[in-house]
Amino acid sequence: MENPYGLLAYCTILCFLSEYMSAFLKPVISLFTQFGKSSFQDLRSELCQTKNEMEKLSVTDDFAKYVKLQRKLNKMQDELKANINEQLKYSVKVRYGITYAVHGIINILYFIVCWCNWRTTVITLPENWLYPFSYVLSWPSSVSGGISVPNWLLITNVTFKLISKSIKKFS
Repeated sequence: MENPYGLLAYCTILCFLSEYMSAFLKPVISLFTQFGKSSFQDLRSELCQTKNEMEKLSVTDDFAKYVKLQRKLNKMQDELKANINEQLKYSVKVRYGITYAVHGIINILYFIVCWCNWRTTVITLPENWLYPFSYVLSWPSSVSGGISVPNWLLITNVTFKLISKSIKKFS
């Protein structure tokens, strides 16, 4: 005999993951966006060295050297800005790509669970507990006192969204 609460647990976990997936994805996304940050450090240290050299020079005495260093500094600053913009574009693409891919997988899992268990009852409660809403909650399974898979997914999704809003409000 199949575990009667397996589908209940699976649907609840799926809804939990759907709502709180962004918290789980942050470390994964940060791993993917870490590449190239050491080159920024190298460029920044080189920029600081050039600034220090410029501070040591007198503008009037070593004008040619100062202007050369100024051009080098401007070129390095432009390169750093371009690298930072590229890194930002890449991190946005990775963040949205991973987030949408995971949410797409979760939505496909929702569809599969609903499709395969359309008329299955997740949990059966005493009929009088759900009195005015018994038929609506059991649809399409038509087991009196039961809650069907689509309705259970809806209820748990709404519940986790409300919990998430409450947590965000108080933190």
